[in-house]
Amino acid sequence: MSEKLNVRFGNPRVLFFWSFAMLLVGFVIGFGRSVGRKGLMAVFTDVYTTFPDWHMEIEDLAAVGDAVIVRMSVTGTHRGVGKLQVNGGLMIGVPPTGKSFRVEHIHWYTFKNGLIVEHRGARDDISMMQQLGLLPPEKPYAAPS
Repeated sequence: MSEKLNVRFGNPRVLFFWSFAMLLVGFVIGFGRSVGRKGLMAVFTDVYTTFPDWHMEIEDLAAVGDAVIVRMSVTGTHRGVGKLQVNGGLMIGVPPTGKSFRVEHIHWYTFKNGLIVEHRGARDDISMMQQLGLLPPEKPYAAPS
């Protein structure tokens, strides 16, 4: 069963970030580095500076044992300049294009004693960069004859 849940962050996003960060014991982001609560707040700030209308829509959610797996659609419009090595490290210093994107993310959270102790994610950063006009579009593959 798939139930859609819209998560919009406007003014209350700081409260959301803080609430989410309080669940963390360790949070891995950016090439396997643990950033912790303070680092996660910096990541969220950078994402919303780069994409002020960042939006995540949960498409599927599953809980198995101590793991929660989330598949979501993510959209945003490139209106700011990234400063941190997030979004695949591809947005650092890139001037805003004004273009929008829509991609999928999958995030896997591991819980222990009600707190997040580990996070892994898979994002389609290449499609995001193509939609923003920062990488060439994908060429159709022609099978050899």
